[in-house]
Amino acid sequence: MLVGGLQGQVVQRLSVMSACQTMRVIEFHYVATVSLEWWISSISTPIQLVFQSLTEGSLAELALSSRAASVSKPRGVSSPQEKKPISASSTQPLRESTTIRSNTSKPKKMVGVFRRSLSFPNKTPNRPSKPPISHHIRSISLPCGSHPLISQLKDEITELKTWSCRPDNRTSAWLCDGLSRLKDVHDALHDILQLPQTRELLSHKREWVEKLLEDFLRFVDVYGIFQTSSLALKEEQLAARVALRRKDDSKIAMYLKGRKKMAKEIAKLVSSIRCIGRYSFPVSAFVSIADTELAGVISDVIEVTVSVSLALFNGISISFVSRKPSWMGLKLSKKAKKVKIEESIKEFQQMGEANMMGLRKKGDEEVRMVLKGMQDLERCIADVESGSEKAFRSLINIRVSLLNTLTK
Repeated sequence: MLVGGLQGQVVQRLSVMSACQTMRVIEFHYVATVSLEWWISSISTPIQLVFQSLTEGSLAELALSSRAASVSKPRGVSSPQEKKPISASSTQPLRESTTIRSNTSKPKKMVGVFRRSLSFPNKTPNRPSKPPISHHIRSISLPCGSHPLISQLKDEITELKTWSCRPDNRTSAWLCDGLSRLKDVHDALHDILQLPQTRELLSHKREWVEKLLEDFLRFVDVYGIFQTSSLALKEEQLAARVALRRKDDSKIAMYLKGRKKMAKEIAKLVSSIRCIGRYSFPVSAFVSIADTELAGVISDVIEVTVSVSLALFNGISISFVSRKPSWMGLKLSKKAKKVKIEESIKEFQQMGEANMMGLRKKGDEEVRMVLKGMQDLERCIADVESGSEKAFRSLINIRVSLLNTLTK
């Protein structure tokens, strides 16, 4: 009896335990199914409302549907984590418990969706496009700017004209500065003559180019003669310095005579220079403003070349001519004498005939001062010769460029 009772209790407890486990499994599946249905229903409704609100184009209904979708979870549904333990002493049937839970955990119905029909306006018919509005634009014709090389040449010509207006300090340094500026002007003109548009213009103005070639040929001839005279003067200066050391009056007299002869030759160059540039090509022959500007610039170059050349040749020739009082000198007015003195070069004028004659009667100190003056004069002659040679070569380059415009 005791054994039978124990066996009955054991069997009863085992049946209760198996019933509880079965109940838990059924409850888990049920809760999972209910939760999945609730999640699907809560997601499908907002999605449907979103598409509807996008179709209608109303942002207000989109916000309303979003708030409707965020409805709280149904009261009867319990999450899987909120499982209630079943006591072993519970004797209710499994079917009754399942029925009660199914009745109490049924989710509430969500808010219904009200569908609305929308009528969209028809598309606007294709209207003819408006004709384009025509704008009337006024153009202002301004003068073209000068070529940079021409502007540079104009500036250098202006500086050279300013140099010629300073006759107060006529020294060899002032003369060399003018020759250097003249060489820069010639180089700038040579660069302009290399431009294609300049060559094109000069090729159609053959008569004018031939006149320019004639003028620059005279310049080249004059500076060539001056170069020869400068070399001869340098040789005579060396011989005169030896005669000064020996106090040889006869050789010094020969030196002074040769210097006067050279001064007369240079004076003849002055008359040749004054005849250059008198021909002017008519302005009406030039069509464009650029052509007229080029013609004016070339004319200015010839003008300043004449000015510097006159300052060079007049300065040397007047300085070497003796100014002894004679009946011929009385014919010259005071104004003419003043002009000649102003045009002379200081270093050349200091070594006159009066300072070099009668050395036998002079002391050693005076002879030493004369020798120093001769050395300074030789240095000045060398500087002037170097500057005139550079100007001479620049004149040759210009003439070659003009010849090339006629041959090509």
